[in-house]
Amino acid sequence: MIRSGQADIIGSARGSIADPFLPNKINEGHLDDIRECIGCNVCISRWERGAPLICTQNPVANEEFRRGWHPENFDQAEQPGSVLVAGAGPAGLECARVLGARGYDVHLCEAEAEVGGHVRDVMRLPGLAEWGRVVSYRQTQLDKLKNVEIHTESPMSADNVLTYGADKVVICTGFTWNGDGMSHVTMAPIPGVDASLAQIATPDQVMAGKEIGDRVIVLDGDGYFTGVSLAELLVDQGKQVSIVTHLPSIGQMTEYTLEAPNLHRMMHEKGIAQYTSSWFEEVVVDNLVKAKLFNLYRDGYKRTTEPVAGELPRKAGTEFEILEADTIVAVTGRSANDGLFRELKQRKTEWRAEGIEAVYAAGDCYAPRFMADAIFDGHRIAREFETDNPRRALPMLRERMIWGHDIDPRLDA
Repeated sequence: MIRSGQADIIGSARGSIADPFLPNKINEGHLDDIRECIGCNVCISRWERGAPLICTQNPVANEEFRRGWHPENFDQAEQPGSVLVAGAGPAGLECARVLGARGYDVHLCEAEAEVGGHVRDVMRLPGLAEWGRVVSYRQTQLDKLKNVEIHTESPMSADNVLTYGADKVVICTGFTWNGDGMSHVTMAPIPGVDASLAQIATPDQVMAGKEIGDRVIVLDGDGYFTGVSLAELLVDQGKQVSIVTHLPSIGQMTEYTLEAPNLHRMMHEKGIAQYTSSWFEEVVVDNLVKAKLFNLYRDGYKRTTEPVAGELPRKAGTEFEILEADTIVAVTGRSANDGLFRELKQRKTEWRAEGIEAVYAAGDCYAPRFMADAIFDGHRIAREFETDNPRRALPMLRERMIWGHDIDPRLDA
């Protein structure tokens, strides 16, 4: 565009966060090496909350100085061995990429026919196709590394891992949406919610093709893009959709990513009914699903003068409303798929005989979180793989003095 005279300058804020070398790669013709921004706006979401900026695509963003990381260059391992990475979701792909770039012999084993993990579902949601770049960039880079092998349709059991022949193992088996309504809202399953029933579905099941009825309630305890995106997906299929959340607004996290205003316009235009500051007390499943909806603030505001042990210190509310639907989509809590990791830890006495030095968990398998944080976890572990325990991050350079300690000499320059 500049050479043709169409523009004098091109500004790229988010694109330069995702790839600081974007102009050079364009100029040199290395287009397939560009780490493209996915437009998730997780960068501005941290800024909006007064927290350090991060990037889903570029885990090195904001870490260049304090951790001494370069976005493109990696310290070569002095004694690279062999590593088995089980699970090719966001964290597994990133961990394998960095380990491979550092000289390790890496085998990346994925149970499904394609790599990508839950990103393959996310990119099929309305407006989120660009999130597929999380997978395509890393797959392109892995294909260029001769010391990395990718094996799809290769589910790993504990016996498989133990006899695989790798020196070290990183488990990146992701997460699963809870099928019983368990979430942080009530810290307990919701009575009647059971995703094995035809009338109840999790996001995983919806994307896998589970049949969904004409009237749908999306119960959103996540508060980010999943609940509202599924609501849009289903209403576009001709469903009558309502969305319920414990938060004061739908998809409240998107207020920080600056997507909320347009999402609310979408819900208004497409007729998605909204119930906020509410949750399900229980669900009764018959031919129809009847959900007992209560407002989180139904309890009285005045404290009692004589509290009684085991009782609320205020008037307990009992009001509720019945919502009927054909299907409930439970976007509640997520659980780590850590069964393989836990079994391997239980069988630690067998490691030495099989030549295994260590086993680590990374990403959502360790704890479900934002995709950017899961990718960062896989990246950091691979960067610090030679430490005694890469599961524990190395200290980073503090930009401010610590009381009683000298300032770091690098800050005087």
